[in-house]
Amino acid sequence: MATSNGTGVQRGSNGRAPRRRRSGNSGDGSTANPGLLRHQARALALQALYEVELTGHEPRQALANIIEGVGDDADVEDTEARLALHPVVQGYVERLVHGVLLHLYKIDPLLEEFAPAFNKEQTPAVDRSVLRLATYELLYEREVPPKVAINEAVELAKRFGGERSGGFINGVLGRVLDRREELAAGRGAAKSGDTNTPPR
Repeated sequence: MATSNGTGVQRGSNGRAPRRRRSGNSGDGSTANPGLLRHQARALALQALYEVELTGHEPRQALANIIEGVGDDADVEDTEARLALHPVVQGYVERLVHGVLLHLYKIDPLLEEFAPAFNKEQTPAVDRSVLRLATYELLYEREVPPKVAINEAVELAKRFGGERSGGFINGVLGRVLDRREELAAGRGAAKSGDTNTPPR
């Protein structure tokens, strides 16, 4: 993934990849901050999706590579490194990756509509992966607040992408959110008996 040293792993001032530190909070995740756990899961899911796109690896292989790597030289921030890989994190990573790939046939055409260069060389692979991940959350993980999904995506884009990635991601996801709200309004009208609005 795009990082300053080009290796896919962010390195500290000593030139070594940061190692994940175990905390005493390695149980079922019940005492950890759910938002922080999902934040960690999104970063790991992004790396798995990026690997699938660049290498053609099967999702299971990419997930195994990322999850196993967390114990060694994982690309995690210091705050994330203090957490063990809780089952809730692993579960959400798998849910995100499989969900994105399952709905890719709907997600990609939508993103191509809002960003015509989405599947062209102008759009880096990491930006495509961030957009797919966030679009999946916006459209299919309705318990995730839209603002959280978008803010997390922008943060990931700034962390792993280029200088303009954050603004690009924010703009495209704003249009995805508008479309989501249009579809939701259409479904609501259909349920209320508005026969002029086709079911979605």
